[in-house]
Amino acid sequence: MTALTQNDEKLLCGRADVIGEIVANCHAERLTVLSSEPGWGLTSLIHAGLVPALQSEGFVVVTFSDWQGRFFATNLREAVANAVRESADPAFYAQGEPLDELLELIRRHTKKPVAILFDQFEDYVRCHSNSELSDSFDAELAHAVATRKGIFVIGLQRHAIPAFERLKQHIPNLLGFHVRLAPLSIDAAKEAVTAEAERIGLEVEPAAMQTLLSAPVLAAGKGLIHPFFLK
Repeated sequence: MTALTQNDEKLLCGRADVIGEIVANCHAERLTVLSSEPGWGLTSLIHAGLVPALQSEGFVVVTFSDWQGRFFATNLREAVANAVRESADPAFYAQGEPLDELLELIRRHTKKPVAILFDQFEDYVRCHSNSELSDSFDAELAHAVATRKGIFVIGLQRHAIPAFERLKQHIPNLLGFHVRLAPLSIDAAKEAVTAEAERIGLEVEPAAMQTLLSAPVLAAGKGLIHPFFLK
C-alpha cells in the first residue's frame, strides 16, 4: 500500500481533528508523539495532512524517515537545510552545527520556526540503541526539544513505544502530548473511497459502498474501519 503524499491532501479523510490538535501543539512549541497501529495511515497523515497544514501556518517543514546507517544525523541536518532552501532561502546551507544551534540559526535568519516531522521513528529506536551514536543523538534531540529551538512531531508504530521510552532519561515529559491515531469512522471511510474513485474517474454505487464497508475484514472496532484493508 502506497502512502499519501503532500500532493494528495484532498484524499486524506477523517483526520481534520487530529491535524488541528497537532498544529495547535506545534504553535505552543511542544513535542508531539504520534503513534498508531501498522497500516492505520500514520505516514499519510504526516505527509498529506501535517505538511500542508503546517506550511500554511508559516512553518518551515521538514520530514525525515531515513534512519538506516551511521550518517542519519548528517542526512537529517541536510534535510533541514534543504527545506529552508526550498521555502525560505535558496542560499542556506548547514555547517555541521548541533541540531539546536542549526534550528536557532534558521529562526533568526528566516524569522520562521522549523517543524521537524519524524516518520517511522520505530526504525531509529530499533536500529540505533546502546551505542555511542544513539546516545549522542538521543541527547542532541532532547536538548533541541528542551530548549524549544524547533518543533518536533515524532511518528512511530505503537509497538515501539516501550523502546522509545528510553528517551525519558533526557525528556522527562516525553509522552506528555501523545496522540494515538484511531481507525477511520464509517463516514470518513466513505469519503476516502469516494475521493479515491473520483481521482481515477470512477463512480461508486451505494450498494457497492455498503458491501465494502460491511466486509468483516475491514472492521477495526464498532463503527470503525481499518484503513489498510479499506485501501
